[in-house]
Amino acid sequence: MARTDPQLNIRIPLELKEKLEDAAKKHGRSVTAEIVKILEDALASLDNPIAQPDLTNKEVSPNIDEAIRNDLNNLFKELSNKLFLQVEELKNKK
Repeated sequence: MARTDPQLNIRIPLELKEKLEDAAKKHGRSVTAEIVKILEDALASLDNPIAQPDLTNKEVSPNIDEAIRNDLNNLFKELSNKLFLQVEELKNKK
């Protein structure tokens, strides 16, 4: 990522932020890189709904706490919407 890439400011629950920090550390990435990876994977799965994980399904993700599962789903939706809006805004500026 370059410094010229657009920035996105969001508010998330502290617990979710800590989970993102833990995941980033585990994968050897910055928090920003971790969020970008999660978003890229989530958006790629929109193109292939069969591969899209259903985090609300306990059989698919049995080790994820229900509250965290819901937070992740909500975060994916919020970030996807914000990303879409920013892409549209950038398109309109051209």
